[in-house]
Amino acid sequence: MTKSGAGSSTSLVVFLLNSIAIQMVVGQDVAIERFSPIYWALVLPALILPLLSIREIFRMLLGRGILLLAFLLCAGGYQLARGDLQALAQLFLMVWVTAWCGCETTRLTIETLTDIFLGSLLTGVIVAMLTNLNPWGLFPGQSAAGYGPWRTSFFPHVANSATMSLIMLMILTQPAQRREKKGIIALAVSCYFGLLGFVRTVLVAAAIYLSLFTILTMIRPRRPVLLIITALAIMGTSIAVELAIAPILEIFQDSSIMSRFLLRSATELDLSAINQQLYRPWLWEEHIKIFVSSPYLMGLGNFRLLDHVSYNLVPGLDASGSESFPTRLIASYGMSALLFLGYLGTLLNRAAYSRDIWACACFPVIVFVMMNWGSVFHPTNAFFALFILIMRGKKAIC
Repeated sequence: MTKSGAGSSTSLVVFLLNSIAIQMVVGQDVAIERFSPIYWALVLPALILPLLSIREIFRMLLGRGILLLAFLLCAGGYQLARGDLQALAQLFLMVWVTAWCGCETTRLTIETLTDIFLGSLLTGVIVAMLTNLNPWGLFPGQSAAGYGPWRTSFFPHVANSATMSLIMLMILTQPAQRREKKGIIALAVSCYFGLLGFVRTVLVAAAIYLSLFTILTMIRPRRPVLLIITALAIMGTSIAVELAIAPILEIFQDSSIMSRFLLRSATELDLSAINQQLYRPWLWEEHIKIFVSSPYLMGLGNFRLLDHVSYNLVPGLDASGSESFPTRLIASYGMSALLFLGYLGTLLNRAAYSRDIWACACFPVIVFVMMNWGSVFHPTNAFFALFILIMRGKKAIC
């Protein structure tokens, strides 16, 4: 824990290192079983480390984080009345870690995060050299058979590699950041694995961020409300495009660039196959249907997705629905989930009124990732904490 004005929060650094280290030794196709040793190695630090900032957490929940507290009480009370203790436990852990990351004393320096990133890269290289956990390879052409066209990754899971690369791209392009040699190396590495990982969500998110950040930096809107409206407009547009893009992809799928970046190198797909690849629009619709059909519009708590969908978009796939964090939250906790999403909105509002253009440019990007790769938004995951800190802006990442 650090005092106001100090450097990185020691407890947060420990949390990040633990989460990243575990992800480095969990293979691509390995599912972490509940109550397994790895499960507790992730959950216990998320429960215990924030206790070092417990006074700050309570002050935060009674102040700027009042919406988080309302979410916990509203959704938690309902799930307790239903007897869904698993949904209640998941709810508490999410609010607990989010509140911790929202404290003024919880922060990271860019230098510390750069060291963590480069250390993760070195660990990934060692893991790739000494084990068979990483099927993707560190260089083009090394991907194992059965994993499609080559992609590069320094994590055993290519999406984790690309997600961390996106995070570093955003952080290392923060304005007024000194371009030291170590930072330049980290930025080059993040671009390399972010681009050659070919994770569609990350590629689109990076394009959104670079475009919006460049435009906002050039224009520099004077009124905070313009920053808020711009960020929300970009967020809404990105979701709308994803909902409408399937027919466009069907027309242009023969383009090698379109196929490689957006269709996993596939061609000659019909509209049904393209919709199966996109998957998220179907999932969003099913989540909303579950919410609308839930008792009192309060969600179903802990549920198995395929028990409540009208049909399985990808037959044979045991879909969990975790790919979209906001809509899964609404399907689980109903109207009360809007309180959590409202809290995230307050972070955009604070960034805009602090004239933090960088945080405002990051906000719609993070929401886009939430909508498309929601599985990383788990309170035991280092990426969850880092995205919340980025939403807080330069006061949290400095």
